[in-house]
Amino acid sequence: MVAALNNAFGEGAARAVDGVTVAVTAPTDPGARIGLLARIENLELTPGSAPAKVVVNSRTGTVVIGQQVRVGPAAISHGSLTVTIQENTNVSQPNALSGGRTPHVQVQRRHYP
Repeated sequence: MVAALNNAFGEGAARAVDGVTVAVTAPTDPGARIGLLARIENLELTPGSAPAKVVVNSRTGTVVIGQQVRVGPAAISHGSLTVTIQENTNVSQPNALSGGRTPHVQVQRRHYP
């Protein structure tokens, strides 16, 4: 946000105070301040992507995974619970004389007691 403000209004027009506050140098004339606020309001910002984050609650064993986290093949076992993560890439192509019908996608889920 600071970079966008400084690009629009000149270097030093804005500075980050902390993680949630941006200080903007405003003109002393009240009429010019209204114009500045209108220009700030119309700036287009592109939000950055959130970091990949995994949170584990050590008391309950709960695991929360953010959308940026990518999980590769793995096997996890705890007591009687087993979790297996695997990726199978299968390409299915309709037969040449099938009339262009594409096969249905099947999702497989297995539970191991």
